[in-house]
Amino acid sequence: MKRVFRAIVVGAFVAAIIAAGATASAGKKAAGIQVCGLMPDTKTSVRWEQFDKPALIKAFKSAGVSARVVNAQGDPQKQQTQADQCIADGAKVLIIAPIDSGSAASIEKAALAKGVKSIDYDRQVEGGSAVLYASFNGHTVGVLQGKAVANALKGKKGAVVA
Repeated sequence: MKRVFRAIVVGAFVAAIIAAGATASAGKKAAGIQVCGLMPDTKTSVRWEQFDKPALIKAFKSAGVSARVVNAQGDPQKQQTQADQCIADGAKVLIIAPIDSGSAASIEKAALAKGVKSIDYDRQVEGGSAVLYASFNGHTVGVLQGKAVANALKGKKGAVVA
């Protein structure tokens, strides 16, 4: 969980820098929000609302970045509508935990056409146009899973651990 939080903070920091650069180049501060977090659902995991959303909001607040974090409840069309609303409200960066790659790639391409950067969060968007992919350390997770399986099988008759 610590590594996930670090990824959130890094993503938020990068988003703050991108948003600051985007608003600075416009010559004035945009009204509304600078960054929008698009969470996918509450069915696949409670983490999106119970952990990720509060951590993102805290990181944005610490960085002095105005932000909104919304949840599409598993509906790709709702996530598209939320993205459109965030952009209309001034977002310069979308942090997307996609429901599926197809709809998320469409969101990212439409955002890019309006000058809005995207960050893939926890799930990489195939065919998307994100400038960053932020997630946990997948290699370390795999190593830990492999060690747990190997330890569980040690001493079991017929088990082969290589």
